[in-house]
Amino acid sequence: MIPIKSPKATKVKRLLAEDGARVEKGTPLFELHDYEERQILSQLRRAIVDNETKLAEVSGPDVTTKLDSLERISVEREPSIVAAQEKYQALIEQHSVGQVDLADVAWGRHDIVLKAYQSLVSAVELEVFRRNVADSVKVYENIGILLKEETRYVEAAIARLRIISPVSGTFRCYVDDGTPVRLGHLLGELE
Repeated sequence: MIPIKSPKATKVKRLLAEDGARVEKGTPLFELHDYEERQILSQLRRAIVDNETKLAEVSGPDVTTKLDSLERISVEREPSIVAAQEKYQALIEQHSVGQVDLADVAWGRHDIVLKAYQSLVSAVELEVFRRNVADSVKVYENIGILLKEETRYVEAAIARLRIISPVSGTFRCYVDDGTPVRLGHLLGELE
């Protein structure tokens, strides 16, 4: 006798073969309820859709627009640094001939530092945003892979709840539709 046991604690959903029937290898014998697995599968499918939506947002036109804006700001600030440097050089020359005092030169130097700082902040914002986007894309792609693998695993668990005959023989059934079963519960045997 070959025992047929339940792979999980659940209920018998449906008997697919009659007690005493001659069955061939691969014949479906039982179907067990898959409440929990269906619920998990539904949650996984929603998570996949949410993840794909977030990935699309991170890769979408709003992000591209923001990247373009940050790049444009960074590029637009460069000429102001050059202009501030030229103004500073002119102030140094004017100071050397006595046309301006040292305070004017200091303010010119302050203007260069301020413009350079603003440009540096723009470049840093651009780089941080670019890296965050790249990192987010990688994270969402990896989450998508994991969610799909988990979905396949749960689908395989659901498939295992359809109990098929491992060999040909006479089927002896020990449960009915709706019978609660525990893990390892003897559902029937094959002679």
